[in-house]
Amino acid sequence: MKLKKILLSSLIFLSSMAFSQEKVHFDFRMKGEGRFNPKLGYFEKDSNEMSFSIMKVYEMNFNKINDSTYQEIFNRGIWNSRKEIFDYSFKDSCYVLDNYSSIRCKPRVERASLEGKIFDKKYKLLPEAFDDFENNLLKDSIHLVILGVPYSVKLERMEKGNNVRYFCNPGEVVEEEPGDIFVFSFPVTASATKDGKKIKPYKFFTRFKLVQNGKIRGLEGNLREE
Repeated sequence: MKLKKILLSSLIFLSSMAFSQEKVHFDFRMKGEGRFNPKLGYFEKDSNEMSFSIMKVYEMNFNKINDSTYQEIFNRGIWNSRKEIFDYSFKDSCYVLDNYSSIRCKPRVERASLEGKIFDKKYKLLPEAFDDFENNLLKDSIHLVILGVPYSVKLERMEKGNNVRYFCNPGEVVEEEPGDIFVFSFPVTASATKDGKKIKPYKFFTRFKLVQNGKIRGLEGNLREE
């Protein structure tokens, strides 16, 4: 699976867990058949920065430089880190990809060709999408710009009392490719509670495949109470 697809499938379920002003931290753990559930990674967000990591193989940072300038950084590899950097600006109610660059890896031609692209007003960057979730503004889809490319993802919502559950199926957009380590292509469920007009996420669950041996494992994310 290419980096963009791994991140897309992962970020679909991550769209279920964030606050805009307070720092939030989720721990990712493998849910297997036994009692041993190793930690696989984490997700953190505050008002100006968002970080995401799975097995230290794929890491993402999103930094808000100021009210109209944003930077998205993707880091691949543990020992030989390879980075791709996307610089955005917000102009006339639209996001613009101002610059694409890379460190310790060859720039991708298809990404460099996107420099200067103006996205439709409906597309948002990840932190803004997370804020929409917190403020209970998500409807039946979410429109994101990931690695300089716009995506639209369908969402289903179920509500009972103060309990809210979101569901999506990344398998509709994720395909296994040569070189994959793991593949997130199974349905995702995210659980939250309503707190007045806002949403407080506390857990998500999905499954992934270990490409090397074909085994399927569960992945659970839980809110860490500071």
